[in-house]
Amino acid sequence: MLPSRSRLERWNPDSLNFTGDSVTNSGAAVDAAVTTLSSNIRTMRDTRDWSGDAHSAATSMFERAADQTGAFSEYTTSIGAALKEGSGTIGATRTALLNKADEIDMSGQLRVSDHWVVLITGAKLTAEQVAALERRAQAEQITVNGLLAAVGAAEGGRRRQTTRVRSTGSDEPPSWHSGAQRRSAQPND
Repeated sequence: MLPSRSRLERWNPDSLNFTGDSVTNSGAAVDAAVTTLSSNIRTMRDTRDWSGDAHSAATSMFERAADQTGAFSEYTTSIGAALKEGSGTIGATRTALLNKADEIDMSGQLRVSDHWVVLITGAKLTAEQVAALERRAQAEQITVNGLLAAVGAAEGGRRRQTTRVRSTGSDEPPSWHSGAQRRSAQPND
């Protein structure tokens, strides 16, 4: 659904940059934490702090977890990149449309409504002036419609990109192992 003019004026596409960075950094932080745990548990046998079947089970479990969080980090990085890319595309098309609407409004004879309709302002005009303004309003409406379609396409593209972030082209997020699969290695100690 295309936004109204008042709604589009409130949009802040630059916030997608910050959100994209946050999503990317959060995924990387989870991956780093689990990878550190996996590495620390794996080296416990070397320091003789912990060894045996329980250690082997924990090591296997955290290695699997590290693999899963690696995939999760790649996923969040892709989503973050899609959000940041969308920021530029949406921002550029938004600015072009709002600038054109403001330009039309400033002409004094035409105005753009909240629903993107180019209207003739109420003024005392001759029939020739009205006819000329109607032709101009129709031409401006075509321009506004094209810019509005570009905003819709940019927003739709950002939405599709964030759902199609996996290299397989799938629209589904990656599936991580279920809890039952993770509990398959129970420590004996």
